[in-house]
Order: sequence, then C-alpha cells, then structure tokens
Amino acid sequence: GRTAPPNETVRKVLSALDERNGTLLKAALAQRLGEPEFRINGMLAILRRILNIEGYQVLQVDESSGTIQLDRGLLRTQFELP
Repeated sequence: GRTAPPNETVRKVLSALDERNGTLLKAALAQRLGEPEFRINGMLAILRRILNIEGYQVLQVDESSGTIQLDRGLLRTQFELP
C-alpha cells in the first residue's frame, strides 16, 4: 500500500491548514506544497488514516467543493497537544 508522507510534508500540510484557520481548498494546498493537484487526494487519504483515529474526525475532505478542514481542537485532544 501507500506509505505515509515524509514528516516535513505532514508539517507543511498542517501548517498550511492552521494558517488558514483550518480550511483550505485542495488546489491551494497543492500549490503550497508545489505538487500537482492529482497527487493531493492520495496524500489526504493517507493523512486521514493517520489523524482520524478512535472516532475523531480531525481531517475531513469535502470532495464536492474540494475543501479540506482540520479540526484543531480535536487534533489537540487526540494527540494530547498543548
């Protein structure tokens, strides 16, 4: 199967979402990462498997609008961050 993206990529994704108050379009994320937009879907699927554990919906993707949402409160709770 697919492997997890490098830690630096995960940091870039989370930082980009955090800078935009947790919401970003897939096209904007692709641009921020310098990646073609068609690669973003696979990466987001992997990140959702990493972040959305124990029933927490930390990272959500609305396919119809292309919107990615990060719930920062749930991220802090799930991973016991300050």
